[in-house]
Amino acid sequence: MRLINAVTLEFEEFLDPSSVQYAILSHTWEAEEVTFSDMTNWKPSVKKKAGFIKIRETCRLARQRKLKYVWIDTCCIDKTSSAELSEAINSMFNWYAQSHVCFAHLSDLRPGSLGLTTKDLENCRWLRRGWTLQELIAPETLELYDAEWTLRGTKHQCWQAIGAVAGITKDGILNFKKVLESDVGPGFPVAQRMYWASRRETTRPEDMAYCLFGLFDVNMPLLYGEGGKKAFMRLQSAILEVTQDLSMLAWKLPAATTQTVGSSRTGMMARLPGTGSHVSGARGVGLTLQTSPRYWALSWMVYTLVKPTYTKPCFMWATLP
Repeated sequence: MRLINAVTLEFEEFLDPSSVQYAILSHTWEAEEVTFSDMTNWKPSVKKKAGFIKIRETCRLARQRKLKYVWIDTCCIDKTSSAELSEAINSMFNWYAQSHVCFAHLSDLRPGSLGLTTKDLENCRWLRRGWTLQELIAPETLELYDAEWTLRGTKHQCWQAIGAVAGITKDGILNFKKVLESDVGPGFPVAQRMYWASRRETTRPEDMAYCLFGLFDVNMPLLYGEGGKKAFMRLQSAILEVTQDLSMLAWKLPAATTQTVGSSRTGMMARLPGTGSHVSGARGVGLTLQTSPRYWALSWMVYTLVKPTYTKPCFMWATLP
């Protein structure tokens, strides 16, 4: 892991991130971000780039907390190296989770005093971007700053406003360990986490799958150019390899479509988090396989966390070759 020295602004390498205390930045990318190349080929003009303010302020906040190091995704990853980029994306959830503190900069949040409401946050890009979902959930301590870098509160103080906009419950925002305990026990089912992701978007289509690795505790190689649908199908296959929770299959097509779930055009899995709307509180709790000479059927019982006494059988059909 490559960290920035908050005093010298020089890079330092650490093989074990858990051995060092560091602050980490969560933000949305904008024009004139400072890159890895800018930092390694330093010129005075770098300080004139709009994105340098993020480095300056993150380091300032870290020094106030007696922290020597910071991590910022725009400049701490050499994105010209596919191997380094893949390692970083597969490790990013843990890097945010292991940070001493995460500073979330909401550049479009109007300046104000301490405290945040749903109205303050409803138009903030930070709550609509795919990558910032794990950056919200993973850190134990997360502080939110407005456009002028004024502290507006922590996620423990503002979880109600954040949850109302992001569609995430209190435990989902404040207890990421519970989020990972999904196998028919405490925690959040796969479908519910998919529902959180369906409310977000990324610039590159593949990133809609890649930004969810940590949320589902899976690792995958990056294949930019494969397209969003293939990336998301690979993600779902990886999830099914590590969990017995079949709620991922509890999704529905948009109302306007004429296709049916399980048809040859859709298959059993959603194509993208947004196109196949997952049931926010569903959990698969049983599995049976029915066969005949012409077809097989996968069926399970699904119930919602809102009405746990209500059960409804769901079926997926596919013709045999």
